[in-house]
Amino acid sequence: MIKKTREYLLNPEGRKKMRWILLSVPVVAAIMLACIWAWEKFYPEWVELGSSHVVAEYSLPDGSVMVLAPETDIKYDLNKFKRGRRQVRIDGKALFHVVANDKHPFEIVSERGFVRANGADIQIDGSMLDATAVSVKSGNASFSAGKKTETINIAAGMSAILKKSDIIPVSAGSIDESLFDWASKNAVNR
Repeated sequence: MIKKTREYLLNPEGRKKMRWILLSVPVVAAIMLACIWAWEKFYPEWVELGSSHVVAEYSLPDGSVMVLAPETDIKYDLNKFKRGRRQVRIDGKALFHVVANDKHPFEIVSERGFVRANGADIQIDGSMLDATAVSVKSGNASFSAGKKTETINIAAGMSAILKKSDIIPVSAGSIDESLFDWASKNAVNR
């Protein structure tokens, strides 16, 4: 077997075939990696969570916890979440207990607002007809109309509101702790 392989490689035509075989291996590997990358990028694995008529509590893959008000829907891309893009999309009202991660801040996207936080307790209420409100119980957060628009920083015990007609959120002042009471009453763990 070794003798035949040696003869084959010493033959110029055999060397030429072997060179093509060796060159094709990295090309095939690169094509396979590109296909895997494209699949994860263009075919997200959406996780959709919701609460119909009850307050529901869910844990996220990073350890953060969210409490959803009735009639609230949340979705996130599990593939991106696992790779560090901690972003959820919300339609409704929820309280988030965000785990700190300095490399990957937590992002909450609603129809009328973008919130970024790290290690904070945040309530976002997008259930109002003409505005989105963000209240910070602990930690701090930034709030804007979109990812690349001017932000307002919200410290613990403060809130801000973004009206439908506004471009920049405005501070709504200090909060009353009872604002978060709905989240601790009758929550169903899921």
